Amino acid sequence: MESLGEPRNGMTAWTALPAGVYPALATPLTAAGKLAEAVLDDLTDRVIDDGVTGIAVLGSTGEVATLTPDMRSAVQRRVRERARGRVPVLSGVADTVIDRVRAGLETAAENGMDAALVPPPYYYPPSPAEVARFYADLAERSPIPLVLYNIPPYTKVELAVAVVRDLAAHPRIIGLKDSGGRFLYLQEVLAATRGQAFTVVTGSDEMLLASLAAGAAGTICAAANAVAPFQVAILREFQAGRLQAARQLQERLMALVNTCRRYGGYKAWKAVLELQGFAPCRVAAPYEDVSDADRAALQEALRVLGSVEDAGT
Repeated sequence: MESLGEPRNGMTAWTALPAGVYPALATPLTAAGKLAEAVLDDLTDRVIDDGVTGIAVLGSTGEVATLTPDMRSAVQRRVRERARGRVPVLSGVADTVIDRVRAGLETAAENGMDAALVPPPYYYPPSPAEVARFYADLAERSPIPLVLYNIPPYTKVELAVAVVRDLAAHPRIIGLKDSGGRFLYLQEVLAATRGQAFTVVTGSDEMLLASLAAGAAGTICAAANAVAPFQVAILREFQAGRLQAARQLQERLMALVNTCRRYGGYKAWKAVLELQGFAPCRVAAPYEDVSDADRAALQEALRVLGSVEDAGT
């Protein structure tokens, strides 16, 4: 067995992902497809000011699959520099070729990422044994810890519960983000990994409170780009035992979440950011931005949501 990679550049040597709220940060782009650096800086500052635990760049909302390697690296460096150590930064690393995933982990480490969020290979759906080998091989040589990423809508494979249980014992595999939206699966993973130094968070905006009640430790989610005070407050109220207040916040949030889901998911969240003044925040080619008519529906959902203070918490 090869020796485990060592943490670099003073990065955190986590044994488990810290609990809390992590925005799955959008990648602001110009109409020409260039990185809108000033907008990214402002968005980074905003979510930190909103009280998030950390930032996750280059996930599904960050369009990891449609950005060039150079663009991905630029996002990592820019957010890390802007964060200035105020919060940790994770990065998505996704590819169908294991050598390119390894290279992506090396780049993420060089750019100061504290951990990597890694989905399984896609296109050819791997078997559970192949998934287990993929992550174990990566973890043995990775310079930064790994967070498993279960997102069947995009990868077409659900990480088997038994595989997650076994991988959770690896000292460099520190957590799981579950974006499958299947609550029974989340419960099974939580039960299978209980007692291990391993953190399970939800990636489903609509399931935060339910996931916390089941034992999850927080969320890495798209909504925290735009309305992180809601996720932060739901977690705070739950931890304080104020379940009615947490339910009220979750229910208020649902209309905006459902509207964004209806109008394109990550595209809709980028449109919401533009409506909030974080412009330009266009989507990467060949995909198209949300229409003006759909933006009107998003604007109305934002208006109805209001603020955490409006909810009386």
